[in-house]
Amino acid sequence: MATQAQKNEVLQLTKALNNLKEMRGSCPHPQRKGLEKNIEKLKKELIKKKEKYKIMAKVAKLVEVSFTTRVIVEEDATEYQIIQASKKGFQVKLDNDEIEDNLVLIEDDEECPFGTFDTDK
Repeated sequence: MATQAQKNEVLQLTKALNNLKEMRGSCPHPQRKGLEKNIEKLKKELIKKKEKYKIMAKVAKLVEVSFTTRVIVEEDATEYQIIQASKKGFQVKLDNDEIEDNLVLIEDDEECPFGTFDTDK
């Protein structure tokens, strides 16, 4: 189990990494390549420290899936009526164990990392 000092070290590295990521948007183009290198270097260092200290942290991920369903509606159906008619088809797809067939992407939530919301546990 990691000591408090080791946890603090990882926390400081995480904060430094987040600061660099925030700087990315305002960094002039010629300097961005160097900033990206520093971000990658810090990411690798953070991973090594977490592995060394056996610290596993929760992270926030964004998961995007894409579904299409067919509905039968009256030709003058409103958008609302069409959406209501599609709910059952979408629910079947959500309940399907093979949801990965509809996976578009999984990525880190850099805008709202873990701990941003009170519901993060």
